[in-house]
Amino acid sequence: MKTPLTHSSAPTNNSLPPMLQARPSPWAAQSDDEWDLRRFLSTFKRRGWAIAGVAALSMGFVLYSTFSQKPVYEGQFRLLIEPVNANNSLSDITSALGILSDTNKLNQTTLDYETQIQVLRSPELINKVIKDLQKQYPDISYETLMKNLTITRPTETKILEVQFQGNSPTEIQSVLNALSKAYLNYSLVERQTNLRQGLKFIDKQLPDLQQDVDDLQNQLQLFRQQYDFIDPDSQVLQITGKETNIEELRLSLDQELAEARSYSSTLQGQSGAVAALNDAPVYQSLISELRRIETETSSELTRFKGDNINIRILRESETTCFHCYGKKRNGYWGLS
Repeated sequence: MKTPLTHSSAPTNNSLPPMLQARPSPWAAQSDDEWDLRRFLSTFKRRGWAIAGVAALSMGFVLYSTFSQKPVYEGQFRLLIEPVNANNSLSDITSALGILSDTNKLNQTTLDYETQIQVLRSPELINKVIKDLQKQYPDISYETLMKNLTITRPTETKILEVQFQGNSPTEIQSVLNALSKAYLNYSLVERQTNLRQGLKFIDKQLPDLQQDVDDLQNQLQLFRQQYDFIDPDSQVLQITGKETNIEELRLSLDQELAEARSYSSTLQGQSGAVAALNDAPVYQSLISELRRIETETSSELTRFKGDNINIRILRESETTCFHCYGKKRNGYWGLS
């Protein structure tokens, strides 16, 4: 149930007269927008010619600049500054010779590309190019060439990229050809200079190296004289011949031993065995051979050490003869 509102016509001491709040009219906002549009159209009508003139002038300036501007062309070439394989450097040559020096350390440093670029842009090098180009292009100068010349290094490469800009493709090609020729000649001269320095450095080291070779030759000569090792090839032939003789001697001793065993079967008794043993030619031959080997061994020990191959061969021969001697004696005594 709604309660009706009542208003008193007479104000009281603690109350104010009621006030009605005004609500915005939608027709008022629409009227303001229409007024702005009308004002804009009115302004455009009054200043339309001025606006159109400014726009026409701007467009004309853009078109004039576009069609009157000369085309800019660009050409480039690349230079390989360092060899891809640096095995021909002075540092590798001296390293192979075992030479360490300040020059060697200097050649192992990394090339300064920024300095190299400044050298390629230097007047001393560029003026020679300009002198040749002025025959065909008299207006060219160091300043104009440097203004349009750019030399950069692609990241992490051993290459320098040379770029040149100009209004004439023919001029660009002529400049690039002249620059590439000058840079290649400069590179050739620098490379020849480095090689001459390397050869000069090696020639300086040759006397010391020759002295080292002479010292080693003297040491080798003393070693051969000290150990009687003058001619290794002849020594090998002698040792091989001795080894063959010892092998033949062993076979002969084995044959004689077989004959002695056959003869020992006819002997009886200890006294007969002793007499036969003393008179046996094989037994006496073994004793003589053992004495000869002992004498030769003693002589060789004065010249060589105990582990020398001559000493080892004599030891083996002595062992073989002594073994045959023992078998012969045991055979005569009836021992197995």
